[in-house]
Amino acid sequence: MDKPSLIDRYWHAFERNAEALWALELPVSQMPVSRLEWHLDLRIWPFEGRSEVLSPRDVLRSPYRFAEEYARTQQASLVFPMEVTWHRGRWVILDGVHRLLKAHEQGHDDVMVRRVPRELARPLRPAS
Repeated sequence: MDKPSLIDRYWHAFERNAEALWALELPVSQMPVSRLEWHLDLRIWPFEGRSEVLSPRDVLRSPYRFAEEYARTQQASLVFPMEVTWHRGRWVILDGVHRLLKAHEQGHDDVMVRRVPRELARPLRPAS
């Protein structure tokens, strides 16, 4: 059996319901962008009717070709914290990849996050 990909092990491990996450009463803190940058290489966004073919880094490399996602990135507000949870030895973004991409593009060292406890992160499947 093939080793699960990063996208299977981390990205598909959790339900992504932004409204439910935003409703949680959690403190805001800073986190180094470098701890989250691994997300920039995950093919998580759709393009031309196909799902999960476009990575955030692809958008930065070709902003005119991927204008829709680039526009969403430029409209993202860094005032709002990203939602992250700890899973299998790394921080996983539950909400806020466009904000991470914007912070990375603008050269920020840190981003604002809310650390969602694992039991509140709503896993899609049992932890292994």
